[in-house]
Amino acid sequence: MLSTIAFQKLVDIFIHCISVTIFTDSVFQSSKWDPPRSVLEQGVDGLKLEDVSPDTIATSARYVFDSGPLTEPITPPIYHSSTYKLKSGGYIYSRLNSFTTDAAQAAINAIEGGEGTLVFNTGMAAISSAFWCFLKAGDHVVINKPCYSAVYDIIDKILPKFNIEASFVPSGCPVEEYKKRVKPNTRH
Repeated sequence: MLSTIAFQKLVDIFIHCISVTIFTDSVFQSSKWDPPRSVLEQGVDGLKLEDVSPDTIATSARYVFDSGPLTEPITPPIYHSSTYKLKSGGYIYSRLNSFTTDAAQAAINAIEGGEGTLVFNTGMAAISSAFWCFLKAGDHVVINKPCYSAVYDIIDKILPKFNIEASFVPSGCPVEEYKKRVKPNTRH
């Protein structure tokens, strides 16, 4: 369990970022995607992730910058730029990726111990990506209602076009209500 200080540090760093941690390389396979790694994942001063506590990971997992100045910030700066001047490769547009999102991805991945982490600039980008990554034609999902209106629109109007069905459960109901709506094709 993270301490209050470690948790606050995470909140300070990751405010406005929503993440999905990929726990297996079979879920997201791409030869072009090299997820950002923290210094602890690469090993620093003989320490590796398994050698330190979750609090240490939360406060110490820093993104390894591939290039740049000879100094490296201890706390990653938040870059407010929306577009970047290209020299050779690098970042193009902040809704795609940025130094800030790479730092967040590296730290979250170190904490979660996954294969890679993706952060999104909006909640709907994260939610729709989760739907498209984990659902296929013929699947069924159980959703809490009420839910965010844009999520409801995806479930009500778009998922049926892909032969994905949904059942709604009223907010605050007992777990048994969820269990009643589970079908053989329900994704868990």
